[in-house]
Amino acid sequence: MYISQIQKIITLLCLLSFYSLHTNAQNPAYRPPAAKSAKASNLVVVTWKDIVVAELKRREGFASRPYKDKEVWTIGYGLHVEKWADMPKYPISESQAELYMNKRLMSDYENVNRVFPHFSENEKWALTSLVYNKGMTMVKNNTALWNALHLKDMASLEKLWISEFSNTSNHKYSRELEWALFSMNETKLRTLYEDSAVIVQNRNERNVDFSKIKKTQAKKK
Repeated sequence: MYISQIQKIITLLCLLSFYSLHTNAQNPAYRPPAAKSAKASNLVVVTWKDIVVAELKRREGFASRPYKDKEVWTIGYGLHVEKWADMPKYPISESQAELYMNKRLMSDYENVNRVFPHFSENEKWALTSLVYNKGMTMVKNNTALWNALHLKDMASLEKLWISEFSNTSNHKYSRELEWALFSMNETKLRTLYEDSAVIVQNRNERNVDFSKIKKTQAKKK
């Protein structure tokens, strides 16, 4: 008796399954599940930090030995030598430069997060990029920008962010990318980020010997 009931249930389920498949096949609205794209496994997940790092590398370039930038000895990706006493002997490798860059970047991020904990992640990383380039002291000392940040005055911020810290075309490019990230202008951000990433990947001479450049320039004079 018990076995007979189980057999009836199984038979009923088979009939329902066959009916469902037949109906779906005849129904024009029915579409089989889409196959997963082969490209899906190759997708690269880009974080806000990835965008900042790509632009930072484009802007600063890599130097394995110290060079003077506005009378300050600099190495790696725009790092001031005197602040990194534990840095390995020169020349340093790109992987070593990336390690110290990341330490500095995370330190700047923590400082930004401490002052502006209510900011969204894209806003924090945009400001972190500016602080890495100009320093927190310079950003804070720009009273108009600092007040606009606290008030979240987007109209004033856009003007100040780009005009006050763009003394070169190189810096202006960075400021525009940072502002696109801060304001989430996705179209402009995507274009600028992709350009930065391509420049970093395709740059053949990142390990520049600045002493040779200076000697070459001296001979030309």
